Amino acid sequence: MNDYSIENYETPFRDMQLPGEEDDKNFGRYRTAEHTVYPGEQHESQEAPGHDEFEQDFSDHFTSDMEADMGLDEAAYDQEFFADEIPTLYPYEKGYSPYALQAKKQWKRGTNDLRPEAWRGKIFGLVVHTTGGSLPGKAVGKNVYPTIAAIDTYFNSYGCHYINGWKGIAGGDLVQVANEDKLAWGVGFGDQLKSIKAKRFEADLPAILVKLWKARWPGYTDPVGLAPVTNVNLCYVHMECLPVVYYVNNKTIIDTQHPPMRKGLRFTKAQHDSIAVVAYDIAIRNNWPMDTKWWRTPRFLGHEDLTPINRKDPNGGWDPGGLRVQPYIDWEYIYSQIELIHSKGVGAILSSPIAVASEVAGAIKTHSALFQGVATGTPSTPPAPDVPPNAPLPVPQTSWGDAVRSNRYYGDKLGWSKYSYQINDFLLPYVGLQNVSLSEEKFAEAVYYWQKQKGFAAKDCDGIIGPNTWRVMSALIPGVTATPPKPTPTTPANWVTTLTPLLEKYRGDIPLYFLLGWISIESGGRIEVTTHLDERGYFQIHPDESKMLKIVDHKRLSTDREFSIQGGIQLVNYLRRISEGVANTLGFQKDSSLYWHVVKLHHWLPLGVKSIVQEMVSQSFKPTNWTAFREFVVANSEKIKQRIKAGNAKHLVWDPMQGINNVEKLFKEANRIVPQSVTNEVLSDDELEDFDFSSETYYETDKAMDEFESESYYYQGEDY
Repeated sequence: MNDYSIENYETPFRDMQLPGEEDDKNFGRYRTAEHTVYPGEQHESQEAPGHDEFEQDFSDHFTSDMEADMGLDEAAYDQEFFADEIPTLYPYEKGYSPYALQAKKQWKRGTNDLRPEAWRGKIFGLVVHTTGGSLPGKAVGKNVYPTIAAIDTYFNSYGCHYINGWKGIAGGDLVQVANEDKLAWGVGFGDQLKSIKAKRFEADLPAILVKLWKARWPGYTDPVGLAPVTNVNLCYVHMECLPVVYYVNNKTIIDTQHPPMRKGLRFTKAQHDSIAVVAYDIAIRNNWPMDTKWWRTPRFLGHEDLTPINRKDPNGGWDPGGLRVQPYIDWEYIYSQIELIHSKGVGAILSSPIAVASEVAGAIKTHSALFQGVATGTPSTPPAPDVPPNAPLPVPQTSWGDAVRSNRYYGDKLGWSKYSYQINDFLLPYVGLQNVSLSEEKFAEAVYYWQKQKGFAAKDCDGIIGPNTWRVMSALIPGVTATPPKPTPTTPANWVTTLTPLLEKYRGDIPLYFLLGWISIESGGRIEVTTHLDERGYFQIHPDESKMLKIVDHKRLSTDREFSIQGGIQLVNYLRRISEGVANTLGFQKDSSLYWHVVKLHHWLPLGVKSIVQEMVSQSFKPTNWTAFREFVVANSEKIKQRIKAGNAKHLVWDPMQGINNVEKLFKEANRIVPQSVTNEVLSDDELEDFDFSSETYYETDKAMDEFESESYYYQGEDY
């Protein structure tokens, strides 16, 4: 384990810092969980150079040595600069955005420059920066296009993932210089953390900056609370924006060919739009909760929001300059563009195809099908013939959770799961991808876009390959048939036959039908299924559940059949124990059908069950069966929501009907797949209401598991 003390920390790039800057020390420990330190991690919170320290002119700060370090020597821009070949980058490889051009030179820092695995593909947020005015000023003074200068700067300093040039995405001037899985040194948190620990957060800042920071982040006392970890670089992507207000020979210049979006700002409209598009793209690819306005949360912020102590001047913050009386960047405009994308799709603000800016063409290795022109790498796969080349970009739904689970069901029911590879390849062009295996969420999005292109009614564009969609799609994919498998209604699926002996071995007195129904709705009997929350195995056990159950090897749940079954039964037995408290309080039998319904309801949200029970007790209500239990929840759902909200520190709200529907789906599935010879339990009709799998919402939102601390989930039986 590395020593994170200040005394044992040596920062690189000392010679590249601006005069007066202090070394940023690494305080990069997780605040909430034990963390394995990776090689090289001792420098992860170090901030890369390349920023101005203040808003005013800094031409006199730059020495000739610093110019060389920042890549501003003319020799860097001759033919040899981009002569080194690297392996071809696929435009839609994981961690790359289709809206960005990929630089020929992607930075590499040593032998291990990746962020910890826990954050790869699960990026928490985006930090927006400004390069400051000196970098574009130096570049323009040497007749170099600023984006080119920035590519070289960050190739050498590892400080960001994206460079947002003056023309933005719309002008083919947004460049990605590193895979998002790379750990960029974009923010140094050491000075800010020292100030906060010394209880000087407000004292160390101008009064106007304190006022604006608090207005922007109500409910937060200081920047430590904004990020999930104090080493913020672990979980954020960084974007550098080149200002169109810059300094040449001690003079402030406003670029007339690329004017700011309005007077007083320092970035173009195209740059503002690019921030919105990339932020939304990152959110979709990393499965941020779309049922919240994440763009108004710490998932999306500026450098000055995290470390105002070294991003300040007398008039406020300058990086990127939102925390000023007269801001340099218009956050509200960016929010409005994100909301437009959210409701109408990226095509509402961005047309394709896009021409690559001639100024950056020589620096680009490859690009996606959204762009046309000059990339020298392998061209990306064109859209399918029935997708017009200027088709609007996909309009993602707010959540794909329901579609994912419905696709698991229909994949088995209709038999199309055996063609999953062919369907995957067929759908790739509809989300602009190639040579990748789609995640379940991305698969649903691709189905949605295909449905839109084929002219399905709006209500049928749901990302689900149900009977109607499969009938049309199967006719277009060579070698597949829409004929579903023909087992009799009482014949178990193959996975049921395979898993039943293991379930019998470990289930004890847990009803077999209950376990099979659970597995069916959670994983469809597929051990390899994982979600973006890292839920794994037959029972889709969440990492927090593994930790609580002391399942040491969480990943093994996806590979070891017997281990996965044992883990699932361990979870069910835990939920049984806390459900006994409900049975005791409400006075029903612990081996009744109602009891098993409550066990599954606890898997939705123990706090939700606790709130339901509290409301029942307050009204002296004691249900005798599940129908009565459910009807009480329906009649009192608003009161229960308020109890849930009051019962968690973040005041999040869950709809109890989501839990009710989830439970009823389990029993519906149990009745469908289990022959009467397997269990003598008879499930009443009122417990087996028929759901339309293509349209109903069965599952709770992922917001609960994404944003709720694990200790808030679980309650001991005596709490009831």
